[in-house]
Amino acid sequence: MNRILFAVLAWVALGLETGLRPAFAVGDGRISPSLVLPVAVYIALFATPLAATWGCLILGVLLDLTSGRAVVGPYALAYLLLAQTVIQARGVMMRRNPIVLVLLSVLGGIIVSIVVVAVLTFRALVYGQPAGWHGGAELGVRLLGALYTGLVGFVMALVLLPMTELFGFPQEVRRFARRS
Repeated sequence: MNRILFAVLAWVALGLETGLRPAFAVGDGRISPSLVLPVAVYIALFATPLAATWGCLILGVLLDLTSGRAVVGPYALAYLLLAQTVIQARGVMMRRNPIVLVLLSVLGGIIVSIVVVAVLTFRALVYGQPAGWHGGAELGVRLLGALYTGLVGFVMALVLLPMTELFGFPQEVRRFARRS
């Protein structure tokens, strides 16, 4: 995997997510898509398992650092679990299909939502409940955001999938069909 291109893509996705979150928000402004999550799914779909795990961990730590909370770990842990899920599922997926990126982005959004809310709720129970934190309501908002991320994931798939050759990912082995 081309590390420089990964760093640029992560920087652009994180910057767009941080800067455009209010513009993409719907409803009362709490439901918004993630632009980093489809990038993590894309990396986990095509990179080697080791590179995918490290790439998702880096993206998770970057999200932890930009989330405004004084804790590093919820997103890093969630993105590690996301990477392992996608790595296990990619063997039965048609990787070049944009719908796969959409579906795995929604699934990844659900996984990330559950892990982040569980970790933050556990932290709130141990160290005291912060004002305005309600785990159930937060989970509902984040799950709606996961569905919204799927819509954004389709647009991002149209941009990311043609760039696959630039990243230098290993070529997938065709087992049952010949390339014509």
